[in-house]
Amino acid sequence: MGESTPSILELCAGLPEVSYEPGDTIIKEGGLKSILLVMIEGSVQITKQEYEINTVTAPGSIFGEMSLLLNRYHTATVRALEPCRFYLIEDGLEMVKKYPELNLHLSRLLALRLDCLNGYLVDIKAQFKDSDDHLGMMDEVLDSLMNQQVN
Repeated sequence: MGESTPSILELCAGLPEVSYEPGDTIIKEGGLKSILLVMIEGSVQITKQEYEINTVTAPGSIFGEMSLLLNRYHTATVRALEPCRFYLIEDGLEMVKKYPELNLHLSRLLALRLDCLNGYLVDIKAQFKDSDDHLGMMDEVLDSLMNQQVN
């Protein structure tokens, strides 16, 4: 086998660090920044339209990648639940272009999320396949969403 790929924390060693206290908003839904944050330690809550999506505690977790890669506003809010430290990648897009290992890590992360989401969507399609009401259209809606392409 070939060489092992360095972890995201190893790739970021030496970058500037930022800290947040419990209750601090780290990323705000609707905001736009070209940064990436890589969690060193702590716990955060992710919300979308005030609904909790997830709690993240894993060192190496990345935040801001979707906004950065799609050049869109942040789609969720990230708040500190406890004291947190992150590596700060200020010009995230330039960093992704410059370091193939970071690009590969982000690609694998997004592919994993997409794979999980696809499994969930297939389950939803199966649940509503015989519905005669608006839920029966779920198949068409999900097919449309799953077949989006980058121009």
